[in-house]
Amino acid sequence: MKKFSITKLEKARQNPTDFAKLLMAGTTDSGGFFRRARFVRWQDAVNEYHKTNDLSKALNYLEKSFSNYASNSANRRAYESYLMSLDSYVSELNSNGNIFLKKETLKISLNAISMITGRVPLTFMNNKGGFSLYFFSKTSVGWETELRFPIIQNHFAKEVYGTDLNKIEVGVFSIQDNKFHQQTYSNADISISIEELANIGKAILEV
Repeated sequence: MKKFSITKLEKARQNPTDFAKLLMAGTTDSGGFFRRARFVRWQDAVNEYHKTNDLSKALNYLEKSFSNYASNSANRRAYESYLMSLDSYVSELNSNGNIFLKKETLKISLNAISMITGRVPLTFMNNKGGFSLYFFSKTSVGWETELRFPIIQNHFAKEVYGTDLNKIEVGVFSIQDNKFHQQTYSNADISISIEELANIGKAILEV
């Protein structure tokens, strides 16, 4: 069984055949970690907040995680920016009233030989009587067009929560503007996305 991360889905849709070749060669998941190091540490601090429900502990966690960077103005500005994002994240939660559930594991079978895996880092019971699922993002621009979001909405509605599609909203928390952004895709949008995903699966089978 060949597995690839849900975060690679945009790469897969750009050229399904080339992606399928990389997948079969086992080279689709390399690179990217060190470029995201600070962002990953910030996400860890958010996780710490959800573990303890204590903002001061999360802020201390973030401070310690940044302490091994060189003491200069650039690193200080980066730390202060992430500090503000963490504080804003908690403020946004307090204002929208969503109840944190957990980090959800994701497994979606494409066909007999391939599977999409990953995690949805933020799942909430929302104040609309449904569920909100979020990823962390550095930007608030363009995420709505990504294939993973309608696919995740469909998967969690049918396979996880057993509820109507319109009860699930998906989106991002962006550190660009320190806000949650979400959308509920229509049945038509989801049908198109499922068809596109099936074409990616077909390309993998044909390699």
